[in-house]
Amino acid sequence: MPGVLVDGSGAALGLKDPRMIALGDYVPNAITRGFTLTTLFPQVSALAQIAQGDWAVHAFLRSSPQSWTEFKPIDNSQPSEIRFDAAAGELKGPLDFGFALSRLSPSPDKSEQRVVVIGDGDFLSNSFLGNGGNRALGERVFDWLLGDDKLVDLPPRGAPDRIMQISQGELSAVSVGFLIVLPVLLLLIGTLIVWRRRRR
Repeated sequence: MPGVLVDGSGAALGLKDPRMIALGDYVPNAITRGFTLTTLFPQVSALAQIAQGDWAVHAFLRSSPQSWTEFKPIDNSQPSEIRFDAAAGELKGPLDFGFALSRLSPSPDKSEQRVVVIGDGDFLSNSFLGNGGNRALGERVFDWLLGDDKLVDLPPRGAPDRIMQISQGELSAVSVGFLIVLPVLLLLIGTLIVWRRRRR
């Protein structure tokens, strides 16, 4: 669909650019079943199904009711100045921007064919992959495309050592060790090496 999706509700999450669509609620679908992580989509294009074919089409990404399609260029210095303009043909949300399509293959083995169409591919780029649940959603999309439906429902993998639980005393000991003891020890070793070389 023409224009770019904008959503002012992202300001509550600290997003200054309304073209950044933050999702926390998802349309029930095989890809998003049980998925609760927040994802971030930059500069999304809304999608619409205009014809009914032999593909079963299911939306799984949908913008909030506060969103709309913005046709006018957005000034990066004043992104909050944009306003919904129905007279210009802008459409009010919620609007779909992610579809999962499936059909029975016409080939003799009759396997299922699957396609995913998303109005923004940048959410899986290096710049945005680490934001919220972007990586986890991307993994779910590819698992579903590959037919690994059991893997789709698995919780996202996380590093087991992301959180270090340490007491205040242990933190003080580590700080003193790295900031005082280690530099003094290195200085003493350096002094000893210089002294031994001068005695030769």
